[in-house]
Amino acid sequence: MPTEKALESLISDPFVPDNIRESVVDLLETRLDVLQSIYIAEFEQYERELAEGKHGPWTKFEDVGALHNRIVGKQRLQGCGVDQIESDVHDIRGLIQDYFDSFNPHRRWWQRGGRRPGKKPRHIDAG
Repeated sequence: MPTEKALESLISDPFVPDNIRESVVDLLETRLDVLQSIYIAEFEQYERELAEGKHGPWTKFEDVGALHNRIVGKQRLQGCGVDQIESDVHDIRGLIQDYFDSFNPHRRWWQRGGRRPGKKPRHIDAG
């Protein structure tokens, strides 16, 4: 699976900071586990119901749409809905931004209100 290959590459990459690596790996592994378990359960149920004659093969778009909606609902229940994943990705972007900001020599004074230490604020005449 391409995602697993990318995950292996990320795990072994020495240039990715530990906290970012851990967050990304955790998110991807969780998502992969959830998706895999949901897909297996859904297709085993479809297979079982098909074998028991409860329905024929799905040939209509509506049938596949209903399966998709069930899968998406189960993803949400297990913390892997689209909004939940987007929120996690946003948090990871914050970690990446913090990492890049750590190289900014002006970061500390910038976060204290925009004045560099030792510099007097410019006085602006209202006149």
